[in-house]
Amino acid sequence: MGYPAYYTAYGGQPPARTGASNAVIAPYGPFACGDGKTIFLGIQNSREWARFCAEVLGQPALASDPRFATNPLRLANRAALHAIIEARFATLSAAEVVALLERVGVANARLNSVQEFWDHPQLAARNRWRTVETEVGEVAALLRLDELQTLRVRVVGMLRRRGR
Repeated sequence: MGYPAYYTAYGGQPPARTGASNAVIAPYGPFACGDGKTIFLGIQNSREWARFCAEVLGQPALASDPRFATNPLRLANRAALHAIIEARFATLSAAEVVALLERVGVANARLNSVQEFWDHPQLAARNRWRTVETEVGEVAALLRLDELQTLRVRVVGMLRRRGR
């Protein structure tokens, strides 16, 4: 909430609600790929914008297009810009989009489905699962945040006792 708070306090009004988009950066947010998966991306400066146009979209002239040449222009023409990005991403898998974005240095992430979250190996690797007894038998449950805090306090205490 830091950014919206500062924007409101010092800008005179709150930023417009944009869902997963960004009120002051474009393109930014989720984009569907040809394999049905979704990629989040955020273009943060003019250099990234030029490389994104040339190497990801395959349209180098788009970087200087009068509708998109600056971030404020991209914001004003967000719908048209998103249509161009979505058309390109529809021809690629999420893995291909991520590889292109990584190559040009654009911040990105793949959106996991709820099932992919549930199955994510890091939850097991970080010992976040517990077995809980219920009326219908044992079920897997994620470690609660308050349990994580208790665990952190125990680990910090153990490290202090060891002089670390």
